[in-house]
Amino acid sequence: GNEYHPRLVVIASNVPNAEFLQKCALKENLSLLYDFHDTTPHILLKSIQRILHEYKPGIKAKSLAIVNQGGPGFFYVFSQRVVTIPKLQKDLPLYKFWVGLGEMLSKINPKETVVHFINSNVGGNAQGEKLLTYLEEILKPNVVQVKSPHELSKEGKSMLEMYFDYPAYKMWKM
Repeated sequence: GNEYHPRLVVIASNVPNAEFLQKCALKENLSLLYDFHDTTPHILLKSIQRILHEYKPGIKAKSLAIVNQGGPGFFYVFSQRVVTIPKLQKDLPLYKFWVGLGEMLSKINPKETVVHFINSNVGGNAQGEKLLTYLEEILKPNVVQVKSPHELSKEGKSMLEMYFDYPAYKMWKM
């Protein structure tokens, strides 16, 4: 049917003022703040499943933002586990995390089905662009775009406005 598919904001506890950032999330979105140091890929997947299920059993997310630390070409969702292409090829639990994530995203409107990275500027170099494309491949057969637009760009601002009260987000960023 044409039921509402929520967007989901997943915030790593190691980003500065993570609790304040969670309060900046738009009320119609679901948000999850997780412990960066103790959470495993399996546990985070279960937490995401649970928050979607509590919203409505069987519902999938329209899009998902991961607010985390990283830089051009790499990022961290879990402590001690840098996400790069070579690492994804070797770390099965990490790989399975992405596959599982794909299954939790709505297939209704593929144009809107996106995983966004916020705060990490992953796509900031050629290596990063490759990594984002590689993640899209892992997420298949689910058609999911993986993006990390520069936050100061027009695309970056519209991404942030999907998930956060923008003025509040800018305050958090300062």
